[in-house]
Amino acid sequence: MRTDRVVSEVLGEEHALTPSDLYNAELKTNLFFGYSKDQVDALLERAADALETVITRNRQLKQQTEEQKEELEKLHDMEDSLRSALVSSQKMSENIIASARFQADALLAEAKLARAQAVFKMEQLPETLQAEIRRLTEARDRLRDDIIAVLKSHERLLDRMPRAEEKINEPAQEENKHYFVSLNDDEEDKGFHGGKPDDGNDISVSHPAGNGGTQDDDDDKHHGF
Repeated sequence: MRTDRVVSEVLGEEHALTPSDLYNAELKTNLFFGYSKDQVDALLERAADALETVITRNRQLKQQTEEQKEELEKLHDMEDSLRSALVSSQKMSENIIASARFQADALLAEAKLARAQAVFKMEQLPETLQAEIRRLTEARDRLRDDIIAVLKSHERLLDRMPRAEEKINEPAQEENKHYFVSLNDDEEDKGFHGGKPDDGNDISVSHPAGNGGTQDDDDDKHHGF
């Protein structure tokens, strides 16, 4: 029977006393057609032990149930606390965002007001001072443009200049060739003007007529010699 199996699972095999055991108990009779006192006492003792075990187990189960109920209530309370904390954090986040937006709007309004005040003060300045400010601003812009142009010019100049390693790799004969060509050009210029190469012995100095002549030459010319 299913009831017997449940009782055995709850009490264990050694303490199990099923209803079938009571219904089907075989008790011997004595000479006077009565039940044996010893067997009846043994059966009652087994029934009492089983009942005591059931009561004890039932008490334990009730205690466990109460503890589980308390734990479940704690979990419910914790869930409520977490839900409340989540709602509070969401509200706090919304308040922080709203406060940040309000502060940003306030700063923007303050900046606009400061700009308007600066423009108003600028408009209230004398015309000469405004013109001077505009002139200085234009001069600053021109100076900046000039500096940029100079920097770009220097950059282009540096790009056109040969690198040091390129100069080292140039043949030395090319430099000597230019040197000898320069000497030949100097000698041709001297021959064209009637000059003579300086041999280190004769030194001739010629003075042009006029302011470059001596005082004696001027006297001879004056007297007709």
